[in-house]
Amino acid sequence: MVVLGILAVLAVLGLIIYLGVTLSKTKTDEVVILSGSQSGKQEVVYDRSLPRSFNQAEGLVYSYTGWILVNDFTEGYGKARSILTKGNSPGIALDTTSNSLVFSVKTYGTTETVLIPNIPAAKWIHFGMVVNQQAVDIYINGMLRQHHTLSQLPDQTEDQVVMGGNWDGVLGRVSYFPRTLSAAEVQIKAGEAPPADLHPSPSSPQYFDLTWYTGRLNST
Repeated sequence: MVVLGILAVLAVLGLIIYLGVTLSKTKTDEVVILSGSQSGKQEVVYDRSLPRSFNQAEGLVYSYTGWILVNDFTEGYGKARSILTKGNSPGIALDTTSNSLVFSVKTYGTTETVLIPNIPAAKWIHFGMVVNQQAVDIYINGMLRQHHTLSQLPDQTEDQVVMGGNWDGVLGRVSYFPRTLSAAEVQIKAGEAPPADLHPSPSSPQYFDLTWYTGRLNST
């Protein structure tokens, strides 16, 4: 009985240490590129180097999360409207002729894109972009919206992160991770409220209500 008690204590201590290391890693490997918010009409350059995913078991991997609110899809219609880009690795933009978001991943040889249609105006959208050696997963408001298999390995460019410039809306709380986020981690990020200075807070948190988006998914 004494031996079993000691083993139980050691098991609990091991679990505590494991959880502590895991939580510490989660807290420290996030690089906040934009802590508040900025207008889509303002171009801002993040001039610091981002840590690359060296020595990751998954290889060349990275993730981005953030908030997007598009006021007017017609402004700049027919033109390229970049929301965020790091030499297209990744790239996030408004589609030139529709209310869609375009996510880009530069690979060794080409640039592959994923189109997310039916994005509403004047509503907060949380995005999660998770890239590994084989594929890119795009999450909208914590839900996996597209899984795209890459034809080649992703290219981690040395370009600076450029945000905004020529679209009518707001970008907020953008973070980079030098690893792949799990679906649960993306959901946690999506469950956070947008920065308070982005938009007056509604009486109820409308960005948690996914009925507007799930309805669109079911109708496509």
